[in-house]
Amino acid sequence: MKRYIVFLLVIISYALQAQEVSLQGKITNYSGKDSLKLLIYSSNTPVDISIPVSAKGEFSYTFTNTYTNYAKLFFNPNDFILLILSPKEKITITANYNNMSGDNTVKGSKHTELWNSTNANLQQFAKNTQELQKKYERAIDSVEKKRIDYVISFVKQNPTSLASLAVIEVLDISMYSNIYEFLDSSLMSVHKGNPIVENFHTNLKQALFLKEGSLAPDIVLQDENGKQIALSSLKGKVVLIDFWASWCRPCRQEIPNLKKAYSIYGNRGFEIYSVSIDNDKNAWFQALSQENMPWITVYDAQKVYSSMYNVTSIPHTLLLGPDGKIIAKNVRGGALEEYLQQIIGK
Repeated sequence: MKRYIVFLLVIISYALQAQEVSLQGKITNYSGKDSLKLLIYSSNTPVDISIPVSAKGEFSYTFTNTYTNYAKLFFNPNDFILLILSPKEKITITANYNNMSGDNTVKGSKHTELWNSTNANLQQFAKNTQELQKKYERAIDSVEKKRIDYVISFVKQNPTSLASLAVIEVLDISMYSNIYEFLDSSLMSVHKGNPIVENFHTNLKQALFLKEGSLAPDIVLQDENGKQIALSSLKGKVVLIDFWASWCRPCRQEIPNLKKAYSIYGNRGFEIYSVSIDNDKNAWFQALSQENMPWITVYDAQKVYSSMYNVTSIPHTLLLGPDGKIIAKNVRGGALEEYLQQIIGK
């Protein structure tokens, strides 16, 4: 009976050895701190294994694997080597610590090597596609530039013709406002009173009212203490006008970014002029107590100034220079700090 048990154990041990998978290899540029992670997808819940790595970046690990399974080998889960492991395989891996997924060699794993060669071909297809896209984008940009130049030339040569009015819409008004203004002046000198020209003149005036480089209209509103504060009183400072409301989630989410910028530049010539468009003044008061905003906060109860500034959605911001002129619109997050670095300095 004992001989049978011993024989059975030998058979089981041999069977397990026959199913062993051996991993060994070296990690270049290894810092000597992290362990390798091996995730084996043999069931609904992956098996998570930590593999020690020597100071030289060398590692080895052996485990039993009944079936062929997917696995991921990594230090960082976003930068991994995909392995397809089968029983009895002895696999050698070399990889770059700083680029595991892109700079690695795997030998001794049939399915992994097949995947790597296929993936390399797929990546080459993708690279070829990207190169073609860039090539045609350059060609399209070249044609588009010629189209823009043609329209500008046509308008300049025919400044009093309504034909120019029909084609100028090709031009982006924010980039070519000077051409729009030139055509408007020319048409009004000849066709004043014409409803089509008058409508163009009115719409253009409104569109350019708050363009970058123009002087921001003054705002005079009361703060939470009932004190009237004029935007014009802040001339000489870089000012962010911030139209917001207590119910606006994106507005509230932006406040930490504003606090960060204000903590750095608030004592160096930067001010924030927050204009609430809340319908309920008490909601505004409650938001102020919750957010503890250390800058100027005023309340536009009648929406006079939000209408003047063409505010159709919030948060709506305008960054003003020390001269009170608009530098940029809808500046948020890290972009605000970048502007402040350029204007005020680090």
